[in-house]
Amino acid sequence: VFLLVTHPKRHGRMGRCVVTVVVAVAAAAVAAAALLQWASATSAHTRLTVHHPARYHGDGRRGDSPYFEGWYFKLSAPSTEQVALVPAIFHYNKSSGRPPEAFLLGVAAGVGNFYLRAGDAFQFVERDDQATRDDDDFALQWAESNFSMHGIEVDITPQPGDDATVSIKGSLEFDHASHHRWPRTLLQPGVMGYLAYASSLLECNHGVMSMHFDIKSGVLAINGRDVDFSGGHGYVEKDWVSRRYQRCVNDSRV
Repeated sequence: VFLLVTHPKRHGRMGRCVVTVVVAVAAAAVAAAALLQWASATSAHTRLTVHHPARYHGDGRRGDSPYFEGWYFKLSAPSTEQVALVPAIFHYNKSSGRPPEAFLLGVAAGVGNFYLRAGDAFQFVERDDQATRDDDDFALQWAESNFSMHGIEVDITPQPGDDATVSIKGSLEFDHASHHRWPRTLLQPGVMGYLAYASSLLECNHGVMSMHFDIKSGVLAINGRDVDFSGGHGYVEKDWVSRRYQRCVNDSRV
């Protein structure tokens, strides 16, 4: 076999075939070894969520690293006015004993805002409605606000401790059938490609829930001023981050 691999031309077509088989077997062995290493180093929860980035990944985190997970909703009205909302949860190092914090980053009326609440204000629920069952459907509650792939209901008002000046209230209904999903395959389970299989080894992971969707109807009151989003469009993505993100969160609160 060594001679065939090192001098395939001397052995004609048979030699080239043997070389091809040897290379294929070696590649398969390397891939299998990598898969076994990934499976042993990754929690069962994370393995199940590789193809479903919309789901909450925090239950599968390991180690003592801080952890952040947030869903990004970008909403555009026909008037070209835009609102961006990022409901999120942040866990400190497990050894710190500090409880998690729920925060929301919001951009409205051209102003960035940071709203902070106790960790129990964040609740994630996987939808179980068989009539609308979808692998990327989810329901997320942040304080008095609700977010999903079907729409949002928000009641966000600055409180003491928030770095915010804008209140946002109202509800929007999304056209669920209009969601443009990121295509998923075995080799490309999401926008990160094959790197999604190494998510537990990366500091930052990214997922795209909807590249574009239509807003059926709804109005958001921004500091008391009504903005009609009916006929507008939106985009949904998310990030889940570990290790170094505590410094980023602290910087955003300065």
